[in-house]
Amino acid sequence: MRAQPGFSRAPPREGARHFPTGPAFSTALDIEEIHAMTESDYSTRSTVFTARIARALVFVVALLLTSIAPSLAQAPTPFSGGGKAGQEDPYASYTYTSAPAYAVYNNTLYLYGTAEDGKGYYTTYDGTSWSAYTGWQDQPTNYKWDPVSVEYAGTQYVYYTGEDNRYYQQSYDGQAWSGWNDTSGQYTFQQAPYANVHNNTLYLYGVATDGNVYGKSFDGTTWTEWAPVNDTYAAGAYQPYAVSWNNYENVFWVGQDGKAYWNRYDGTSWTGAKELTGDDTYAATPYATGYDGKLYAYATTADGAPYYNTFTEGQGWSGWTAYAAAPPAKVAYQPSTYVYNEKQHTVYTAEDGHAYYTSYDGTSWSEWTDLGPNYTYKPVQYEYGTAYYLAYTGQDGAIYYKTYSGDQAGGQQPTPTPGY
Repeated sequence: MRAQPGFSRAPPREGARHFPTGPAFSTALDIEEIHAMTESDYSTRSTVFTARIARALVFVVALLLTSIAPSLAQAPTPFSGGGKAGQEDPYASYTYTSAPAYAVYNNTLYLYGTAEDGKGYYTTYDGTSWSAYTGWQDQPTNYKWDPVSVEYAGTQYVYYTGEDNRYYQQSYDGQAWSGWNDTSGQYTFQQAPYANVHNNTLYLYGVATDGNVYGKSFDGTTWTEWAPVNDTYAAGAYQPYAVSWNNYENVFWVGQDGKAYWNRYDGTSWTGAKELTGDDTYAATPYATGYDGKLYAYATTADGAPYYNTFTEGQGWSGWTAYAAAPPAKVAYQPSTYVYNEKQHTVYTAEDGHAYYTSYDGTSWSEWTDLGPNYTYKPVQYEYGTAYYLAYTGQDGAIYYKTYSGDQAGGQQPTPTPGY
C-alpha cells in the first residue's frame, strides 16, 4: 500500500504475524494463500481480527464517555446534602404514610408526620442537631392522612385527622402542649385539613363528607362556626389549600367533577367561587403562591401532566398552561412551590418515585432537574435560619430533608436520597 503524505509505516517487528491490509481495512489474501491455509490458520486469523474489532469498540465507547462527562459534571444540583430528619432511635423505628408538615416556632424547626401505626410524631431541629421523634400519650384516636401545622400569635397549632374522620387540634405555647381537642363540630371529613394565617387571623379548612368545603377562623380568643366557602360547587375528596395574597384569603379545592375551583375572602365577605377553567381534570388541589405582583397556581392533571395558571388583579386567570418541556416522567400529588432569592422554585413528585424541579425567574423556566429517587406524596419547602430546604417522605417510609445549593452550573449530579 502506498504511504500517505506525512505518514510513514513502522517496520515490522521480528517474529510478528502480518496480515495484508487494503483500502477498506480488509485482510485480503491471494487465492494461493487461501488454498494453502489450514483449519488452524483460519481460526488464528479469525481470533486476531475479532480482538482488533473489540479493541476498536472499546476505544469508541471511551471517546463517547469522555465527550459527555464534562456536561454531566456541570449539571446543576438545586438540592443536595441533608439526610433523614430526626435522630435515629435504637429502640423504635417509624414508617410514615403521609407527607410531612413543618412549622418554624421559637427559632426551632418542627417536622410532623403520620406513621403507619396511626400515631402522630414530630422531630425538632435547632440548627445543629435533630431530636428523636416524639408522640403524644393523650392522642385520642389513631390518625391518618397529612398533618398540618402553623404558628399564630405566639402559639403553634397542629392538626390531624382521626380514623373517625374528625379533626383534632393540639397547640404549643413554648412551655407545654395544651392537649388534644376535637374541632370538628357536627361534621366529619373526607380528607386532611389545611390551616393558614391571614391578616392576624387563623383559618382552618376541610372537605366534609357532605361535599362542602368548610372554613372557620380564630382571632386569638374565639373560633367562628364552620361555614361553607364552595357555593354550589361540590368538593371531591381532596385536601383544600389556602394562601394569603393581595389582602385576600384565597382558597382552592378540586370539585367532584375533577375541576379546580377558587374563592377568596376580603375580610368581610367571600367574592364567590369560580372555576379555574380548562379542559383537564385534576389529581390534587392546586398549590398557589404570590410572585411578582401575581398569584400563581400549580396543578397535577389526572393523567399526570404539570400545569400552571396565573392570576392578575383586574384581568383574571390566564388559563392553565403546560410547561414548554414536560418532566421525564408523569407527575403525581400536589406540587410544592416556594419563592426564594427572587425566584419561584417548583417541585413535583413523579410516578417513577423521583422528584423533578424547575425554577422561574420572572422571564423563563429552567430545565427540569431530577432530584433523585425515593420520593412519594407531596414535597414541602421552607426556610429555617439562613438556609432553604426541601422535605419529603421517602418510598421507604422515612422523612428526609435536603438543603438548597443554588442553580449554578458546575454542581454535582442530582443526588439520590441520602442513605437510600
